[in-house]
Amino acid sequence: MHLTQAYERLKHDLVRVPLALGGQPLVTGVGLVWNATDGIRLEVRGASSDYAASAYNYTIRQLGLAPRLVRAAIGTSAQAQRSLASGDRIGHPRCACFGTLGAFLVAQGRQTLALSNSHVLGLAGHAKKGDPVHNGYGQRIGTLLKTTRLQTRALQRADAAIALLDHAVQPAFAGLFSTQSARLGDQVYKQGATTGRTYGVVTSTAYTLSVSISGEPVWFEDQLVIQTNPLDRFSREGDSGSVVRHTTENSALGLLFAGDQHPVDLAYRSYANPIHAVFQELAR
Repeated sequence: MHLTQAYERLKHDLVRVPLALGGQPLVTGVGLVWNATDGIRLEVRGASSDYAASAYNYTIRQLGLAPRLVRAAIGTSAQAQRSLASGDRIGHPRCACFGTLGAFLVAQGRQTLALSNSHVLGLAGHAKKGDPVHNGYGQRIGTLLKTTRLQTRALQRADAAIALLDHAVQPAFAGLFSTQSARLGDQVYKQGATTGRTYGVVTSTAYTLSVSISGEPVWFEDQLVIQTNPLDRFSREGDSGSVVRHTTENSALGLLFAGDQHPVDLAYRSYANPIHAVFQELAR
């Protein structure tokens, strides 16, 4: 069985089916993970060594893959990283937290929009269109225009929201950018409200994981994984909403929304929605 097919089967069996039945998966993540030494491996992640080992054995037994192509990892659910130029703090006044303004978008009619996460601007989808949006100083800068709704019993592709900026706000445009699909090994950077500019590498373009948002587990499928140097962090709490960009082409690859609170194999991982998924979901 091809690794891509194995990933889809594992995502269905261990994540989609338990969610559809009203339960919670025992794994906290499954995906195709790359590194320069071993190449691509199918990873199953559990909250404890017992869960990870159980998922590892299930994968080998059910899918018939060689053990060297499958790896087990230990890690709890990733944490949503909350907290007017791109990289500034931004948030919903009803949430005692802030995230990051990822980028400015220009809509028809020359209206300026701000892109960030649903859990930053839209109360994970529970906010209403027209709700105020504030900057890091508690000052209103615009209103919510659209947000994705994050559900606890379904797989989603994007944690995204856009706000319409007030006319009095003067956005500092850094320049135009294009979008493209991420590739394994891409060198990337982001500008976050907490950690500023950091650099990393894309180690997966197909990862399904559980993320804790407002204390509830929310599952995302086919996400990007970004890592930097061992025991260093690409992002921290408050960086959610940052746009992940290619270092040389400066194109947008993803929208950062979560990160591990504890290292997995000595590395802190950050997670981003593929940028095309972000715009597809916001266009619905």
